[in-house]
Amino acid sequence: MSKKNHLMLSFFAMFFILLSSAIYAQDTVLDLNMYYTIDEQSIVTKVLSADCFSKEVEDKSDGNNNANPCSELDFIQKRNEIPKSIDIPIEVIISNIINIGKQLWTIVEAGRPVVNVQNEYATAVAQGINNWMQLDLWKTSFSKVYQVTAKNLYRMEVVKFSYKIIWTYGGSYKGVGQYLTNVSILPIEVNALWGYTFASQVRIPNVVNVGTNSDPIAGMQLDLHWDVRTPIKVASGENSYFIRGDGPLREL
Repeated sequence: MSKKNHLMLSFFAMFFILLSSAIYAQDTVLDLNMYYTIDEQSIVTKVLSADCFSKEVEDKSDGNNNANPCSELDFIQKRNEIPKSIDIPIEVIISNIINIGKQLWTIVEAGRPVVNVQNEYATAVAQGINNWMQLDLWKTSFSKVYQVTAKNLYRMEVVKFSYKIIWTYGGSYKGVGQYLTNVSILPIEVNALWGYTFASQVRIPNVVNVGTNSDPIAGMQLDLHWDVRTPIKVASGENSYFIRGDGPLREL
């Protein structure tokens, strides 16, 4: 073989090696894109458990063997007892509902629950009240557990986040009104695959009076925002809820 032919063969061999490496590298990038991309159609939020007045809920079903223990009718409770009046030397406007608690807080940061997150909560009471303990006739707290899951383009479950919504309702001022306190969301479980970073925040955008001026009922919107970050992608979502001072929670 001549020296010229030998150089030509060496050139083509080197070209083939470089071309193969480029193709392999391109395939690897495509694979990473699929791994790090969340399929938005795969994001699911479901109820894991709920309690309603501490009753057994197994006999309540939506027809598909799914318990439905927290319909609005289950939460409405008549007040047939004589409320105990309390004397507070302040000017209280019972029909004006304000939030004297938190409005925005983080519950999961960098994939880990925030320390002391159980101390963060919102409170919807009458204007002039500065502590929920100034009210009485509070009812038993409720809770409801949800779970958010998401998959990537390989159909691998990359994120699983379980959280509990809790709230205490029914507090009144001198026997009038139904207000809210200890409204919060607590993280229960946070799982994310390698390369995925999960974070979540709670926001209270508004509180309103869903009753009347003479018999006010506090209403509070509760937004759970979450985002998932990878080296090349960011995905986010939000679940919103509305809680009333007479008990019910509704998904928005």
